[in-house]
Amino acid sequence: MANKRKEILVIALVVVGILLRGALLGWNSYEHGDVAQYAAAAESFAEQGNFLIDANVEKDYFYSLKELGGQHLEHNPLWPFLGGIFVFIFGMSGYHALQILSFISGVALLPLIFILGKKLGGYGTGLLALIFGTFSYALIDFSANGSFYIFQAVLYVLFLLGMLDMEKPARAAFVWAIMGVALLLNQQNIVLLAAYVLYTFIYFRGNSKRAMIYVLCCIGIVAVIQLPWWIRNYVLFESPLHSIDITYVWDKIGVPRTVTDHVISYAVTPQTYLTLAKTSLSSWLPHNLYFMHRKFFVVAPLVYIFALFSLAEAFFGEKLREKKQLLIPLLLLFAFYVGISTMWPIAKFRYLIPLLPLIFVLGSWYMTAHMRNRTGRTVSIAMSIVTVFVFSVLTFFGTPSHTYYYDGVITTDNFGKRGELDFINGYETIVGDREQ
Repeated sequence: MANKRKEILVIALVVVGILLRGALLGWNSYEHGDVAQYAAAAESFAEQGNFLIDANVEKDYFYSLKELGGQHLEHNPLWPFLGGIFVFIFGMSGYHALQILSFISGVALLPLIFILGKKLGGYGTGLLALIFGTFSYALIDFSANGSFYIFQAVLYVLFLLGMLDMEKPARAAFVWAIMGVALLLNQQNIVLLAAYVLYTFIYFRGNSKRAMIYVLCCIGIVAVIQLPWWIRNYVLFESPLHSIDITYVWDKIGVPRTVTDHVISYAVTPQTYLTLAKTSLSSWLPHNLYFMHRKFFVVAPLVYIFALFSLAEAFFGEKLREKKQLLIPLLLLFAFYVGISTMWPIAKFRYLIPLLPLIFVLGSWYMTAHMRNRTGRTVSIAMSIVTVFVFSVLTFFGTPSHTYYYDGVITTDNFGKRGELDFINGYETIVGDREQ
């Protein structure tokens, strides 16, 4: 009977999470940032079989638009590819297709959070992490706005679950496939490969030959999964790893632009790379690190403090050998992801989404498994739940759009400084015009 009640409670929380995420599908009527580009690419893929996102060939760009017939998707293709399938089958818009994908991902993330927490600290850890995941407004909103970051969170949890008993061939192949898929979603996910390689040598310490075999097999599988995209890039741009992302960096450090026949180029010299290294380490990294940690205190109030406590416990706590198979790769992934996000010119609010489930699991693990004082544990758990819920309610009522891709509800995103606040002002104008 007790087990039955536990199952019902988990199912009830998942159902509540589904309802909350479904409600936000209606509020998310605006295509934020890169979501608009992915939506256009999804429609192009469904209708033309390519990722052409803009047929205008007269504007200045980073390659010849006339030669290629317009602007093509330069970002990784998995998200618009999946969206294009929905567009083709159901005849919906690209944005609605991406919204459905983010909704499916957000719903799938809930039981995965519970499973990860349960694997780490038992039913109590899994249940508490699920409560946080259910009522976190950031996870709710990103389950309906069409961006891929909630799916990225799903892949991270699947990766960590796959790392359990990673020496088993089937489990190893699963992890390798997850990494390959993740790299087709977002370049940031190279952190999965970094975490895997480092942990493999930790896991097989004393047997470097076996570790190397696993690493080489991993790289081989990931490369095979990437191959179609690399071929496409080579055919279009004469470079398998083509990306225009670096142009954003050159602009940020003030590299001079030149435009010839509508093609933008930069005067990059050896000194440019020295400037880049200096700026990244002395300016971007500390400012972005502060930004990300400050934001975690907003989207995971109190829980984040306990998640930080778990870091020391993971490495120095006694009798944790059986847990380190999950903890060490989790912490490595966390560290590499924060590192790659803070070395970029501007760490955006949406970068936090893939890490939120991990914070909820780590914080829940510390409170449920390592706080010995019963009263202190109860108070900590209760206050953590209340603060997450209260901040979610404040977020909902803090803006007429009820959405915050740029986090302009309680604090503002570094991206453009005002970010979502500008959208909110525009949203109020639109609503006012409609009412008139």
